[in-house]
Amino acid sequence: MEVQAPPGTTIGHVLQTWHPFLPKFSIQDADRQTV
Repeated sequence: MEVQAPPGTTIGHVLQTWHPFLPKFSIQDADRQTV
């Protein structure tokens, strides 16, 4: 999922990592570096 603020300006991404039992998410900046 892309995060924009204000609309049209990408400030980051939320990436879901597959796991059979638990939802896991990575928060990434605009350069797709995990923070």
